[in-house]
This record gives sequence, C-alpha cells and structure tokens, in this order.
Amino acid sequence: FPEVYFDDQQSWINATTLEPTRATAQGLTIDPDWSLDDGPRLFDPVPDRPGEFKPCHLLVHEHEVLPVERGEFKTFKLVQFFKLKDSQASTDALLQGYAPIVQSWRGCNGCLINFRDPDQDAAMRGFYGEHTWGHSAEGRAHRAEFCDYFDGAIEYHFSNVDAFVAARRASQSVLGAIDKKLMSACWYVEVDENLVVLPNRKPAPSYYYR
Repeated sequence: FPEVYFDDQQSWINATTLEPTRATAQGLTIDPDWSLDDGPRLFDPVPDRPGEFKPCHLLVHEHEVLPVERGEFKTFKLVQFFKLKDSQASTDALLQGYAPIVQSWRGCNGCLINFRDPDQDAAMRGFYGEHTWGHSAEGRAHRAEFCDYFDGAIEYHFSNVDAFVAARRASQSVLGAIDKKLMSACWYVEVDENLVVLPNRKPAPSYYYR
C-alpha cells in the first residue's frame, strides 16, 4: 500500500495536475506521452466503466511516537493493523499506553501510530469527480467494507526482525494487556518500504543534500 504526504488537503487535490517534467531546448515542458491511461490496467478496473479503476484513498491522522530514522540500508518495517472495540474512546488510551513503552525500546528506529479518519470520503472528495465510480453507491460500499477491517495502523522501524521480537517480548505483558483491553482484532504485515520522495522541511544546507 502507498502512503503519500502533503502539506494540506488542497495540495493533495491538486496533485493530479500535470507538471512540466520533459526537458526540451525551450526548458521543461509537460510530457505529452505521460498520462493516467494505464491506471485501469495496473489497478482493479470497473467492468462497466471503461477507463476507470476502483480507488480507495483514506485519510489517516499520524502521531509520531518516535521519529523515523532511515539509514542507508534496508531496514525492517512492520505494520500492526488494529480494530478498536470503541474507536472514539480508545484513541487516547492507545497512545498513552503505547508511547512510553515504545520510546524506551532500544534498537527501535521509529514508530508512528495512525488512526483512520471517520470520514471515509475525506481523501476522495475533490480528488475524483463526483460522478466517478469512487463516489457511486457501489464505490462507497466497497470503501466501507474495507474500512470495517481496521481503525488504524502502527508502523515500527527496526534494523531487523529479531530486534522487534526482542523488544515486543520484553513488553508483552503490558502491551498484550493493552491490546486485549482496547482491540477487538490486530494483525501484523511486514512492509518492504521504498521511498519515492522524502521531503526536507529544513533550510537547505551548504553541502550536497541527498
């Protein structure tokens, strides 16, 4: 699954605007050969809507428990999806329970807790036209069914899987009790992370920045 970051929602809505990326003698121009026409072939196509695929974009609220430090090597990233027994009341309890424990873990290179926005159309509204499949009754039902599986996801970054297992094992009695109290379900998925763009929000240094 892809994760995308924008400064604000309007920037996300404007993301489909073509940018000048082809270098020519006159400078950068819009590439006439680039389009989204391959989308229905790459993703799940809508049978009765030629040129459309089934999008499912969701807005999540990110809480930084530990800032993510990405080294110049392949790391181990694990995502813990969870379904809360009471999504409204359990948000703060989960943050307050997990944060101090995870922050004490040695070898943890970062941890983010994401909660899905209750508005399932938040990331779809304005990005796709109102008459597209994503805003149809079938599209909304498809999205609602998917959202029913989880309320959020915790991202863990470690150098290797053994480091995570050791950290979780040492805290299992406390975290296990929190999971049992707050969650009706949870499962883990290892993610092979590939960064396309990692924005640098600070002023550019005087040396080459990668």
